[in-house]
Amino acid sequence: MIKDRFEAYAQARRTLRRKQARLLELTNKLDDPGHASRPDSVTVKQPYNNLLPEELTELDELKAELLQLTELDQIQRAELKRVIALLSEYESAVLEYHYLEAIDDWAVVARRVFGIREDFREHRNYYINRCYRLHSQGFKILEEKAARVAAKKLAQVA
Repeated sequence: MIKDRFEAYAQARRTLRRKQARLLELTNKLDDPGHASRPDSVTVKQPYNNLLPEELTELDELKAELLQLTELDQIQRAELKRVIALLSEYESAVLEYHYLEAIDDWAVVARRVFGIREDFREHRNYYINRCYRLHSQGFKILEEKAARVAAKKLAQVA
């Protein structure tokens, strides 16, 4: 249940990044005087003259959508950070990198969490496996805490 929320957030974060990259691509195309999407016979002396009409529409829609997605992302991120704060330093770091930063590569997560250790390169696989364990442990702890809170609420209602 809790893990599903984290996975949904990571997926939403990936989508947000993809859309931000597309917006940047369109904006760069818009600002590039050497880029010509339109045929030479069409010269429009107005903003957006490097974009096709469908790209203009996409640009406007992306801006509006990204505004909403960014606001939602900030709310969800703050909520999940509060949950992660219940864990130990390493458990919270693993969950934050893997879900909040949407880093799928466990080697990268391990490098971010344990990379400053002198023996990291030598024992890289050990640290990757440690990240797996911290990941599982973190969710186990969060599920137990959620179950205790639910039990307390149920006892108060009864």
